[in-house]
Amino acid sequence: MTKAMKKKADYLPLFILYVTAMYLLYAFFDGRILFMWKHYVGFVMIVATTLIFLKNHKIGVLSLGLTVLLGLFGLLSFSPAINTITIGKSIGDSQISIIAFQPIFVLWAVIHFALSGRYYVGVASNKYWKNIKSDEPLIIE
Repeated sequence: MTKAMKKKADYLPLFILYVTAMYLLYAFFDGRILFMWKHYVGFVMIVATTLIFLKNHKIGVLSLGLTVLLGLFGLLSFSPAINTITIGKSIGDSQISIIAFQPIFVLWAVIHFALSGRYYVGVASNKYWKNIKSDEPLIIE
C-alpha cells in the first residue's frame, strides 16, 4: 500500500464514527431516544478529533485512538442503545465491577489499530514525543 493510501486509510475509523453518529442523530430526531451525557461527550470528541486531523494528521490519529478508547470504556457513546458489558466478581449480595466496556468499540479499536498502528510504535519513548509535531510516524531503528 502506498504512503498516500495508508494516510487515507487512517480516516476510515473516523468515517465509521461519523456514520454511527448520524444514525444516533436520526434516532434522536425520530423521537426514539433522548441524548445522555455520553452522547454529548461523543459529539464533542468527534468534532475535536476532526479538527485535530485537519491541523496535524499524526496528532489526529492519536486523538482518534483516544476517542475510541474513551468509547471502549464507556465514557462516550455514538449508539442509541448504550450496551455495556461488565466483568466483575460477586461477593455475597454485592457485585464488584472490574471492567465495563462497550463491545462495538472493541471492533472499532481493532480497525483503528490495524490501520494506524504505525503511529503508536515507540509511544513510550522520549524520541516519539519530541517527534510528535512532524506528520510522519516514528521509525525505530
